[in-house]
Amino acid sequence: MKSSQTDHNSQRKAFGHLFRARIPLVLVDTTEESFAMGCLVAASVDENRQVLSWSAVKGVSEGIFAEEHQAQSDTLLPAAGMRYLAMGNGPRVLVLFDLLPHLDDHVNARCLRELVEKARSDGATVVLISDGGELPSALSSVAVPHPIPLPDRPELKNQMQKLLTSLRDHDNVQLRISNDHFEEMVDHLTGLNRQQAEQVVRMFCLDDKRLDIPEIDRMAEHKRAMMCSGGILNLARPKGGMDTVAGFKNLKAWLARREKGQEQGLPPARGILLLGVPGSGKSLCSKAIAASWKRPLLHLDAGALYDKYIGESERRLRSSLHQAESMAPCVLWIDEIEKAFASAAGRSSDGGLSQRMFGTLLNWMQEHRSDIFLIATANDIEALPPELLRKGRFDEIFFADLPDAETRADIIALHATHQHIDTTAFDLAGLASECGGFSGAEIEQAIIAARYDSTDGTVTESMIAEAMRNSPPLSKTAAEGLTRLRQWANGRCVVA
Repeated sequence: MKSSQTDHNSQRKAFGHLFRARIPLVLVDTTEESFAMGCLVAASVDENRQVLSWSAVKGVSEGIFAEEHQAQSDTLLPAAGMRYLAMGNGPRVLVLFDLLPHLDDHVNARCLRELVEKARSDGATVVLISDGGELPSALSSVAVPHPIPLPDRPELKNQMQKLLTSLRDHDNVQLRISNDHFEEMVDHLTGLNRQQAEQVVRMFCLDDKRLDIPEIDRMAEHKRAMMCSGGILNLARPKGGMDTVAGFKNLKAWLARREKGQEQGLPPARGILLLGVPGSGKSLCSKAIAASWKRPLLHLDAGALYDKYIGESERRLRSSLHQAESMAPCVLWIDEIEKAFASAAGRSSDGGLSQRMFGTLLNWMQEHRSDIFLIATANDIEALPPELLRKGRFDEIFFADLPDAETRADIIALHATHQHIDTTAFDLAGLASECGGFSGAEIEQAIIAARYDSTDGTVTESMIAEAMRNSPPLSKTAAEGLTRLRQWANGRCVVA
């Protein structure tokens, strides 16, 4: 099988190129430490370079083979380890693990600067392997970032073929899957790193010494749980399809044209910005689009970018976008995008973090070439930086207004069916007139309220109408905001 661009050999060549170019400092940001080290050591052998490594547990070790790893005494402290490494000469490869958190100490930071200068004069390369953290500004300008990408599908397929062969031959695992089921398994594993993918397969294969269709289905659920634990990028469940969504006729027609164009070889659609009042069905549409196009739906939690990862938000955002690229073709959904990037529109007190985050997103939107359909939803468009609204960022900007009478009748029938309410004898048009100004979510809640009001489980038309009258919609309680939103959208957006 032809190797992919992110496999061991391509990384080995990339490291070799950095060594020959006499790059004094390389920053490898990865959770796959063993994979990165394997590629680095192989490149060092190719270039006939000695490898020395430092960690806070072993200190400085010499040699690249296990039997040669003799740790040097009194080198556990970062400064002591770097001073020892600086005493050597020649074009070596000096690997330091998890050093970045120690660089808050000015002594350690100074030692690293001097080690990098020594490496520059010797033609050596200092490699920092870490998962997160930032370099001091004095060194960030000379460092060359070298990210280890997630495996793409061809590499992952190759890895899984080798793993299943090993499990069959050495662990007596019975493989009861067809080629189509194997391809489905690889699809489920995309977006995980090499170690995660292998762990998932081993866990389900070695549990009962077999691999069949139920195990593959369980892998998909396990991956969903793994991604949800990260808190930023979650694998959401596509819901229904656009034919199950009431209204949105213009959006449905636009999506149909784009889908047909892609089938004819036109460039893939890049994405849409879906503006609308709360409860108008923006989130539902995002899920339905992914279901209609039979693509995985990745939900980027914009609010969690700052709340949960203070200090490394930019790195987490880049990592999430790279993970999405590895799962292409997919749908990437950023819900309530103004929560994350509203402060980038003006002066903020976060030291420029929001502007940098916003710049990272804009650059990715402009430069990425993966088949990712981006759906961004927003309730307050005026809070967003105007750069996001420039033509070319999105294929189109749609406005989801409150449903008209015909659409409200469809929504009533749809949610009543979900609540197991027979509407055969209902005057749906009359009910629709009762809830003028209601959003789809408010109609749903009125129907649910009617169910709670029922004493015998029977829900009548009058009970739903009463629930509607007793619950004033947002269009009345926040009429001024809705008016401003409609005025902004008029002439700027396509009515969804």
